[in-house]
Amino acid sequence: MKNSLQNVQARQRQILERLQPGELLFVRDLSQDLQVSEVTIRRDLQALEKAGLVERVFGGARLLAPEKPEEAPEPPLPDVMHALYSRSLLARQARHGAEKDRICKRVAALLENDEIVFMNSGTTLLYLMRYVANKHLHIFTNNAALALVERPPDVELTITGGEHYVRTQSMVGSIAKETLSRVIATSCILGVNGISAGSGITTSLHQEREINNMMLQNCHGKHIVAAHPNKIGRSHCFITCPIQDIDILVTLSTANAEELRKIQDCGVQVIFADA
Repeated sequence: MKNSLQNVQARQRQILERLQPGELLFVRDLSQDLQVSEVTIRRDLQALEKAGLVERVFGGARLLAPEKPEEAPEPPLPDVMHALYSRSLLARQARHGAEKDRICKRVAALLENDEIVFMNSGTTLLYLMRYVANKHLHIFTNNAALALVERPPDVELTITGGEHYVRTQSMVGSIAKETLSRVIATSCILGVNGISAGSGITTSLHQEREINNMMLQNCHGKHIVAAHPNKIGRSHCFITCPIQDIDILVTLSTANAEELRKIQDCGVQVIFADA
């Protein structure tokens, strides 16, 4: 029994060593690497989850890392702001705000006049409206929060409608997909939960994967990803598309250099907004 317990503990330590913050590992891969059954791996992950060390998801698990100092909660907002707007949205938008702003400024430079643009949900792209004042654009988006962002008078905005997903302020479902199916865009700009050479573009919400995929399919021009460095090398549960479907990645030079090299090797142009 003692040796059995030692073996279990050693195997669980090996699982933790293989997990990186934000990275998803699958049961089948761990089973092959550690040469035990998938049932055994699931039992190990269940024990690690109870210990508060990992988060189990469908088919695998990810490490629960301590929150980094720069991602600490924002200072309390005035009560009137709490009454009017989503607390979580305001806090997420402000987090890494300067970096998101810089990325969007560089993305805006990639857009031409008179374009039809798809934009998905997320807080990074909310900063884009500050840098498109000199261009006539028609933006189609499932990002409900964009309706509250001040925009230039020459920028037309169409919100898809659909089911409202509160956490990401996104519109999903059949109505959103029906709206997008009737539009052909010249540029598609995606904010992402994760991007890597191996997993491609990934998201934590299946319904948003469907929307992102339709935007890519109905765009006959540039496929652009705007990603904060903390999204580079991360993987989530649902794959929007392989990395080869992306033309341009706009991020910052502080992103994981090795992962960026792999992404470039897949044919993606990487642009540093802080260059």
